[in-house]
Amino acid sequence: MPFNVSPSFSGPVSFTAVAEDVLNPVGILISTLFSSSFIDANGNLFAGIAISADTSVSATDGNWQYSLNGTTWVDINTPTVPLIDQALLLSKSTYLRFVPALNFSGIPGTLRVFAIDDSSATNFTSASRRYFDTTGDDHKAIDANQSRVSASGVLLSTNVLPVNDVPSFTKGGGQTLLEDSGAHTVTGWATGLSAGPSNESAQILSFIVSNSNNNLFSVQPAIDANGTLTYTPAANANSSATVTVQIHDNGGISNGGVDTSLPKTFLINVTAQNDVPTVSAPESSSASLGSAAYSINLLLLASDVDGDALTVGDVTYS
Repeated sequence: MPFNVSPSFSGPVSFTAVAEDVLNPVGILISTLFSSSFIDANGNLFAGIAISADTSVSATDGNWQYSLNGTTWVDINTPTVPLIDQALLLSKSTYLRFVPALNFSGIPGTLRVFAIDDSSATNFTSASRRYFDTTGDDHKAIDANQSRVSASGVLLSTNVLPVNDVPSFTKGGGQTLLEDSGAHTVTGWATGLSAGPSNESAQILSFIVSNSNNNLFSVQPAIDANGTLTYTPAANANSSATVTVQIHDNGGISNGGVDTSLPKTFLINVTAQNDVPTVSAPESSSASLGSAAYSINLLLLASDVDGDALTVGDVTYS
């Protein structure tokens, strides 16, 4: 009876990329991942894999996981069951996935995977984890090149795509001021400006500001990158305006990212103030002694910007 020639994989295998902060990604069958790269000189079929190393770090980049049913997931490498001198046996009907750590993006740690053919029965992981001894009886009892397990492993890698987190800020209070009070500057009106987590701290922030009553202002409300609010009411204008504010970063919206916060509003209320009426020029007239009586309209050249009714107060003549 001829010896079985160990199977192999044709090269490294890449797992479908997953987006940053996806906490429950979809798994992929091991048969889907590896069947096309499986090689067996004896014509044996692909049965499953043995995972001998997992270089991912849970706290920084995330976890590789397996599932027997695509619903319940188990970490491949755990502190209580490390992959040291043993390889986790998973059948081709098992699912794999990578769950990224919060806010991680980039290339995480890889899995080292060995091919297993169906030349003899393998007791794959089911309710209990099953292992292949990579240093002793399982792989050295016979020539490694005649094992149902490949003599060398390949790397399974993936990529965690960056996703821009929504920027945020804390708004200041509403504004109440008198008509004709001039330009206003409110330093630190917006506080707690944030582009997102620490890996997005280099992003550039700006504010999007609009209001419901443009005619109330000669200089429209605006907020600079430091959170300073500026505006100037129009001359003789009094009313109120609802101001809508959003913060925006330059991180973009690729892969489902969010670069603009939800809108927040505040009120600017310009209170009316009575303006002094004016007379453009004094009314003058002359008459000689004994001439007929005539009337003078003392309000003809008087005006009031507020439109209030005018009456004559003191009158002096000479």
